[in-house]
Amino acid sequence: MRLIGEEFIPEATLHGYMTLAGDSTSSPKLERLLFRNLKLRTRSPYLTADYFGYEGEAKLGNFPLSIHKLALEGRSGDRVRLSIGAGINLGEKLFSGETEIGLLARYEDRAWVFDKLEVGTIKLDANIAKVIALKGELNWHRDDVRYGYGFAGDVEMDFTFDAAKANTAKVKARAAFGRKENHRYWYVDGMASFSPGVPVLSVMTLNGLGGALTSGVRAEGTTSEGSKFSAAHYIPDAAMGMGFKASTIFELSKGAYGEAALEMLFTKSGGLGSVGFYGYGEFPNSGGGKQGSIEEKLKKQEQTFPSSLSEQFKQNDWKALGESLTLQPNAIKESGLSGTLCMQMDIQNSTLHASSNVYLNTPGGLIQGLGKRGQAGWGVLHIDPKEWYLHLGTPSNRLGVQLAIGNILAIKTGSYFMAGSRIPEMPAPPQAVADI
Repeated sequence: MRLIGEEFIPEATLHGYMTLAGDSTSSPKLERLLFRNLKLRTRSPYLTADYFGYEGEAKLGNFPLSIHKLALEGRSGDRVRLSIGAGINLGEKLFSGETEIGLLARYEDRAWVFDKLEVGTIKLDANIAKVIALKGELNWHRDDVRYGYGFAGDVEMDFTFDAAKANTAKVKARAAFGRKENHRYWYVDGMASFSPGVPVLSVMTLNGLGGALTSGVRAEGTTSEGSKFSAAHYIPDAAMGMGFKASTIFELSKGAYGEAALEMLFTKSGGLGSVGFYGYGEFPNSGGGKQGSIEEKLKKQEQTFPSSLSEQFKQNDWKALGESLTLQPNAIKESGLSGTLCMQMDIQNSTLHASSNVYLNTPGGLIQGLGKRGQAGWGVLHIDPKEWYLHLGTPSNRLGVQLAIGNILAIKTGSYFMAGSRIPEMPAPPQAVADI
């Protein structure tokens, strides 16, 4: 108590700790916020302190914090801000960032009341297996109906193809790290085209790349909304573990062109749940039929593989799955040799389904496949605990090519091989044979 003029000015000096409990979803939580020489006055400055520290657990919305700065700042006589500089663990011990958190309070009716929470931009810098690097800034979001609360923003995803880091592909991506109720999730998704292509091997260049790393979400294609979380449509799903997928467009010495996509999904316990692969190649190189830009082709892979195929696979809809695989890609070149290979494996249910198509067309129709659009061969392999089958052509849709030299010579070959289940009845012999 001090006497200034004719007025007594009370002042309290405190040493000890306080607990910031917050709520379980969005506010900081500090078990023991230590303070020394914390002074409370009835005149400005109303609140000052010489020292702040902390002990125990620290979190922001259940994201663990590593605090390196605590400071009490007086913005004005009746307002103060507790600044917390901290590192934040965003998920799976793979991703962390740096941010500053501000707790603001105001002096009102002779009492200090909480004003608002400020969460600064999170600076993300992560490296996964020295192959994938992530850098960028994320912003804090709360109370989203579908995604809960967390952080989202634009980042740069770098893929390194050699130890010297001479060949690196940079991809602009959207990243989100969040929590929906008690479920934590994250994903990073992006794509880019390269001109000129990025050298990967001596004769191979990478012209386009799309990729995603996910945990605790399921893919449902894309949305045109481009929400603050991502244009890719990922939905938090507590049953999903970590996942990885990549889509590529590449060339081999300008002579051959190819597209490939790979997906791996892991269970919540860390085991491999399913693997999917899609590949398309052609020789000579015509750029995949030159239908659409590289970005458009990557988006098509994003929309079609793996989300729709995965759903058909889960529902055991083999007919729809086979039709989807056959349609990829839509553009089969009009000349040369091309083919597709698609495979989906469900590890948990011991199920494998694969489909392949080969097309052959030469100028003038000298040599071409017997089937539609020059299809020379196709096959389906299916294995599950209840049945299995291998179909390399059927009696009504055979494998084969034809050689035609004007009206002078025409030679056709045709064959098929079928084993396992789903085998049709033996076709009737040709009439010429039946008449013998």
